[in-house]
Amino acid sequence: MKVFDAHFDLLSLIAYKRNRGKTHVFKEELYPHLEKGKVKLLIASLFLEGEQLHDPFYSAMEQIGCLYEELRETPELMMLVKSKEDLEECLSSDKIGILLSFEGAEPLYRPRDLILFYELGVRLMGLTWSRRNIYADGCDFDGNLKKGGLSKLGFELIEEANRLGIIVDASHLSQESFEDVMNLKIPFIASHSNAYSLTPTNRCIKDEDLEILRDREFCLGVNGAHFIITRDGKTSSPEDYVAHVAYLLKKLGSDKVGLGLDLCHCLEHFSGPTPGREDVIPTHSELPGLIQLLREELGDEQAEKVAFSNWVSFFRKHL
Repeated sequence: MKVFDAHFDLLSLIAYKRNRGKTHVFKEELYPHLEKGKVKLLIASLFLEGEQLHDPFYSAMEQIGCLYEELRETPELMMLVKSKEDLEECLSSDKIGILLSFEGAEPLYRPRDLILFYELGVRLMGLTWSRRNIYADGCDFDGNLKKGGLSKLGFELIEEANRLGIIVDASHLSQESFEDVMNLKIPFIASHSNAYSLTPTNRCIKDEDLEILRDREFCLGVNGAHFIITRDGKTSSPEDYVAHVAYLLKKLGSDKVGLGLDLCHCLEHFSGPTPGREDVIPTHSELPGLIQLLREELGDEQAEKVAFSNWVSFFRKHL
């Protein structure tokens, strides 16, 4: 069963390795795991850590440049997906397709800068990570900060994104920012978010919003990070992941739920996992076991839609 993972920090890993003299990072370190996990498509995020925010434009361009070096090195294994035509070409080939997304719009000093990144292949945009920037407020992890919604520039940025054909990603937004995006009635996604009712953190989506999104042009990727899937605050497991998938299918319907695994702890440039608090799976290699649990819970047809087809259908319509 093929897999579409809607959130993976691929670019920061490639840049980290290439800056230390490594080449063929995708081929030698990532492709074996992705192939074993039957990953056919993934959304690669442009994520900037705190120290990179002193020059976010350069940091983002560096990550994209490193990806383009990898594309030149291994064109037989990977391709950039920028259009419906690219999507269909990828599906009919043996290559893994990559869609580029901002996990925060800090590299954009003004909305019109978005066109440069569009030309380089960015087709999705989260306005901010879990922090505040000039465009929007994020859902800070402890939840104690006073939060607002989109700024005037944030609304202008979304208008420019719509003009270019870039899809908004609402994961990591504050509740107020999330509501602002919903009120615009545009097609959008939450690439790696879960159900608040099962895991009550400010990174998850509340039932009242899920009820609205059931009738909207929307798709959600279920997150596999420990603190977003745990149901007891201590442990996380594939069973917790399946519980979120089943709950979100019930709330959103059979066509609006996919995977957005967010497997940060398998990336050495991030902090390692806390014992007993690992992500749902350590790497993409272990995906077949997780997919089998989904098949047992949901049946083959619905499991296939969650693993792959729901995301493909969304992008066939909106890319």
